[in-house]
Amino acid sequence: MPKTLIRKLLVLALLVIAVLSWQWLDERAPSGDRQTAEVSALSNETSYFLEEFKIESVSADSATRIQIQGDVLASFLDTGESKVTNPRVGIAGADQQSWQGEASSGLLSADYTTLQLEGGVKLVHRQGGDPTTITLITDSVVLDTRKQTLVSESPVQLTAPGWSFNASGLQANLIDGQLLFPSSVEARYESAP
Repeated sequence: MPKTLIRKLLVLALLVIAVLSWQWLDERAPSGDRQTAEVSALSNETSYFLEEFKIESVSADSATRIQIQGDVLASFLDTGESKVTNPRVGIAGADQQSWQGEASSGLLSADYTTLQLEGGVKLVHRQGGDPTTITLITDSVVLDTRKQTLVSESPVQLTAPGWSFNASGLQANLIDGQLLFPSSVEARYESAP
């Protein structure tokens, strides 16, 4: 047999093996492979994903520092908003006030000035060197970094050692630590024995 015919047959055989291998691997690829993720991202018009991210915002007067971090941040082209998976928030305000919290999900505005926390929102407040903590639990709360406020229209529960407090809604000023409860306030205090 001539050498050119042997070479052509070898190249043809290698091509057949490559095509069969590719088809075999494609059939066994997991359903969540990269190609599926890329198609999903395009269909949702997602512009980018960040994993294990951290964003920090400092007020103009440096009185308040807000840190937002989470497992995944997915930014959407059509609205500019970003969906956050398992967001964690840290807020350090004036007079050594701080809030630390978490939720199931969050929605960050296009200009990064508001974060809406959703699902199992838990925020813990500390004042200066005081070891006493106040825990806030609600379904939804909006953090506005420009106004430096926390606002919720959902039922909220505040607890601390010896007392608990329930209300419909909350407005919290992060600068001075003032809390305002617009309606349906119910409190319980337990005196020390």
